Amino acid sequence: MCSTKSNSNNAYALVDGNDKTYLEMTMRHDASNFIVFDFGRDFLISGIRICGNSSPNMLKEFTLETADSVDGPWTICRVFTAEQKGMDSYNAGRGDNQDFKGLKIKSRLIKLVVNSNHGGYSTCWNGIGFFGLDSKLRDLLKQFQLMHRFNDFINMGFVQVKDLWMVNDADVKRLCRGNAQDVAKVTEALKAARIEENRLTSLDFGVAPIRFHPEGKRLPEFTVIGDAGCEDEISLAFQGDPDVEGVLTKRLVPDLKSGRSIASFNGISLSPVGNYVIEAYSVACPEIFVHTSEPTSIVFFMKDKGNVNDTFSELDSILNL
Repeated sequence: MCSTKSNSNNAYALVDGNDKTYLEMTMRHDASNFIVFDFGRDFLISGIRICGNSSPNMLKEFTLETADSVDGPWTICRVFTAEQKGMDSYNAGRGDNQDFKGLKIKSRLIKLVVNSNHGGYSTCWNGIGFFGLDSKLRDLLKQFQLMHRFNDFINMGFVQVKDLWMVNDADVKRLCRGNAQDVAKVTEALKAARIEENRLTSLDFGVAPIRFHPEGKRLPEFTVIGDAGCEDEISLAFQGDPDVEGVLTKRLVPDLKSGRSIASFNGISLSPVGNYVIEAYSVACPEIFVHTSEPTSIVFFMKDKGNVNDTFSELDSILNL
C-alpha cells in the first residue's frame, strides 16, 4: 500500500526488478508520504536497495519502520540518507543503485517513510529492493539440522520457502556436495516443507467432464485443479452407481505456467445408459471435494445404422399384426 502516488505510477508492484520505471510521490514535505511493503510472511531483512537518479526530485532522507499490523503501532528501525546518483532525470532511463546494509529486521511488514528529497517539488526514484531471507527457510534448516548448509542455499539463490519447490535431485546433490547423509536430510526436509506449506484447501474442475457421451466410449480428458504446489492424490466417485473403467486416482502436479496444481483424467468410460454426477475428492482429506454441477448423460450408442433400420422394421411389423 502507498499513501500517495501519481496517476501514472502504480505503487502496488514496486519490487518488480525494473529500474527504468519510477515512483512519484506528489506531496512534498509531508510525513504521510509512505509505502508499506507486505512480504506475506516474516522475512529476515539485512538491507535495502534504492535505485535512484541525480535529479532534485530524488529521494533523500527516509525512515524504515516495522509493525505487526498495518494499523500499527509502528516502530522506527533506521533512518537513511540517499544521494543524488544516476541519470539527470528520474524518467531518463535506468537508475543507479545505492545499498544500505546493517539491518537486523524480522517482520512481515516494512514501512518506508519519505522524510525529504533533494529540493524537487515531488519525490521520485526508480526502484526499491530488499536483501533478506524467508525466516521460515531458516527455521526449516534448523529443524532438520542443516544450518551448516545455510550459505549453500543462499549462494544457489534459494531465499524463500517457495524457491524450494524448484529444487530437483541434481540441485540437492550440489547443495550437499555429494554428502549422502545430507542428501537424505535435505530430501526429507523438502518433502516435509512441501506438505506443510502447500496444504490443499479446495478443488475445482479446470476442464469439466463432458455433458453428453456415448455409452462405453472413453470420456474426453477432464482436469481437476488444486492449490499451488499441492501434490495430493485425487480420486473420482460417481453418483448413480455406474460401471466404470479407467484409472480413478491421479496425483495433483504443480504447473508453473498456471500457478496451480492439476490432475488430468483420461481413458474413463461409463455404462450403462444414465445420468451420473462426477465427484473428485482428496484421498487424504475426503471433505475437500468438487462435483459436477450437472450430470454427465451417457446415451445409447448405435454402432451400425443398419441396426436402426432393422429395429424400425421390427417395430413396424409388430404394429401391423
